[in-house]
Amino acid sequence: MKKQTKTGFRRTTGKLTAWLLTGALLLSSGVCPDVSAAGKVMIKNMPAVKYMPAGSSFLVKANQKNAKLSFTSSKKKIASVDKSGLILAKKKGTTKLKVSSGKKSAKVTIKVVPSKGFTMSKKAGVYQESVTTTLKAQKGYQVYYTTSDKFAQKTKVKAGTSKKFTFTKTTTLKVYPVRTDQKMTTAKLNKTAGTNRNRGDYCYQIKAAGATNVPTGTAVSAPTAIVASPLPTTVPATTPTAPVTSDKPAVSQTPDATTTPFVTNPPVETDPVVTTPEPIDSKEPVVTDIPETSDTPDATDNPAHSSEPTEKPVNILQPGEEGYCGDAADGYVIAYKGTFEESDSNVSIDNAVQITLPKTAAKQEFKDSDGNVVASLSKKNKLSITKPGNYLISSEGSASGDAVAATIEVSYDADAAAAASQELHMILDGVRLASAPSKTDNGVITIKNGDTDISKAIITVLGENVIEDQGAADLNLDDHTAGIMSKKNVPLTLNGSGSLQISSENGNGIQCKNFLKLQDATIKVTTGNAEDASVGNNGISGKTGLFVKNADLTIDAAGDALKTTLDAADIEADPALAELGNMSIDGGKYQLTARNGDGISAFRTLYLNPDEMTVTAQNKAGKDLTAAGSCKAVKAGTTLYVSPDSGSITADNSQTAGNGELTADDALCSDGYICINGGGDLTIKPGKSALRAGKGILFNGHLEDTLNVEDYKSLF
Repeated sequence: MKKQTKTGFRRTTGKLTAWLLTGALLLSSGVCPDVSAAGKVMIKNMPAVKYMPAGSSFLVKANQKNAKLSFTSSKKKIASVDKSGLILAKKKGTTKLKVSSGKKSAKVTIKVVPSKGFTMSKKAGVYQESVTTTLKAQKGYQVYYTTSDKFAQKTKVKAGTSKKFTFTKTTTLKVYPVRTDQKMTTAKLNKTAGTNRNRGDYCYQIKAAGATNVPTGTAVSAPTAIVASPLPTTVPATTPTAPVTSDKPAVSQTPDATTTPFVTNPPVETDPVVTTPEPIDSKEPVVTDIPETSDTPDATDNPAHSSEPTEKPVNILQPGEEGYCGDAADGYVIAYKGTFEESDSNVSIDNAVQITLPKTAAKQEFKDSDGNVVASLSKKNKLSITKPGNYLISSEGSASGDAVAATIEVSYDADAAAAASQELHMILDGVRLASAPSKTDNGVITIKNGDTDISKAIITVLGENVIEDQGAADLNLDDHTAGIMSKKNVPLTLNGSGSLQISSENGNGIQCKNFLKLQDATIKVTTGNAEDASVGNNGISGKTGLFVKNADLTIDAAGDALKTTLDAADIEADPALAELGNMSIDGGKYQLTARNGDGISAFRTLYLNPDEMTVTAQNKAGKDLTAAGSCKAVKAGTTLYVSPDSGSITADNSQTAGNGELTADDALCSDGYICINGGGDLTIKPGKSALRAGKGILFNGHLEDTLNVEDYKSLF
């Protein structure tokens, strides 16, 4: 029986004890969708899932006065909420917030996550007379900040620098980290800040000398003094002089993959001052008791009432990032997390040209609202789109499950250059296509540059959509057919609330010769034939980069399930490509199976932060393994990085067929480093080795003294 090991990783952000902030008020910005239904309380300023950085705060606003509502948190140690509706994010985890008014109620999910792109030295809380906090922007991020309702383009902390703020009156400091490669206008800042999951608000309640409380409902005033001064970038404000270390607990290893979770020792820290308020004259009710929905500190929770709590951050950075305090890792390449632009979320059908593909081919022309011909249908049922714009496409009989033998090709003509934008937006809403592309290096849907270049192609899936690639066999795999193919340097994004199912017995599922992004959509891809190992190719591939965000992917591929196809020959021909070929997976659920290839194959760096992922590599053909014949579950060229925010990951090589050691491959593999900074449960079912790294294996900043771990147990 192959060894299989399951280890629970939980990065602890330190013991954050209860903060009893009676009557605290948070200034929040941004209007989020109502989370409500018939007969329920309406929450006005929260989405269905609210992300909060640990140490931050948030005030719930409902359609009734908060004094008439009750608030409860299912896991008060993750995030507590007091009687005024003020949420305090304590440590990483998920809790359910319930807002009730009599028999009516509403529920939202609170996800507490580590701050991303910045650190804040002081948590939201109550402080005596004044508080000084330090905001630090991590490498690769610029952090915009404000104490009003609006962000300004020039008010920011640059990457790798810090600013110190001193508040003498109750104030909310709002911060919004943005990657340095993202361009921001003031309008875009304020449009995106309200719902961005990395945004954090820190309400600092200042108790004046001799005062006993801050009354509920009192307006939060602007500070009388805000002192902002840069700190030396060579001395991180929140980084200890030595890494936080801990002994590694023993881990049992059994055939059923049950183990004891691996938990680092929490850093030592104290909490903000907490005092029991005394009644004062106020038109609003004053809470003088401890809210039932908050945790009560005991002697160990609050050992000292310091006016400025101290804290040591848990190491959650990668080597090379500003503030990293773990072991040195020579030659470590920081794993790249793909960025998504506003246009990547475009699902609008406004002003779309509506096209229905018929069962029986007939020549047609399609015009936009100005009367211009923008697309045409040939006698062979080939839809040709020649101009930028929105196209809403369906097929005849799709509702009853009937497929149409048709293909779609996008190639702009010379007149397209006069358009205001060169973006293409194709909305698939009830499309069922079963067709053989007319030649190799094409898809059932093909997007390519013609007389005018396409700046970006966006495919939105609405409803149920099915594409079957019936392309011929025995073709060059790199120039094979596909369900969807974007070629000649056209970047492609797939998004939407619908579903897309692609099958290709001899080719690829989705293939992009540029950057490929997948966001939100539910996609199922099957390539090859489970009974014939000689046919089929990859599931989903992007050449220069593949970035996935909050998608639901199910892939059963003959070759690699997810892949960046850039290779050394490409870089030799064009050295400017040397830093490309990265892959990132952020949020979402994934079931990835590679029958005769790698489950995940990233040419350069791989950033893993899924909600849930299972990756299986089988080597069904039982082939002997070489560099070109890899059958690993998860593989990266330079860095394989597991984020501290990651959910559960299973890497399974135990189903390897063939001749044992000659055909069994590694579960996690990198030619450079494997870096695991906590995260959710990590289950490894090795075929050959559990982990194999060319340069080093890092766990929570500690560099292991081995490059090859066969049983995985030795790391704990």
